[in-house]
Amino acid sequence: MHQALLFHQLSRQGTVLQNTGPALSEEQLDALSIAVVAGEVAQVEADSGGLTGLRLSDGTACSLMR
Repeated sequence: MHQALLFHQLSRQGTVLQNTGPALSEEQLDALSIAVVAGEVAQVEADSGGLTGLRLSDGTACSLMR
């Protein structure tokens, strides 16, 4: 949670991937328009240009904005 609030100072667009951490209090994140994605990260995806996104264990893709 603390890191999400810090990164929000650098960029107004952000998403928190909960992964296997504790449940987050989403009220403050919602107020800042920070999306929360629940689920375990299973794979980091990349191409020749670098990091492109993450895939969760349920198959959901989380793409990065470039």
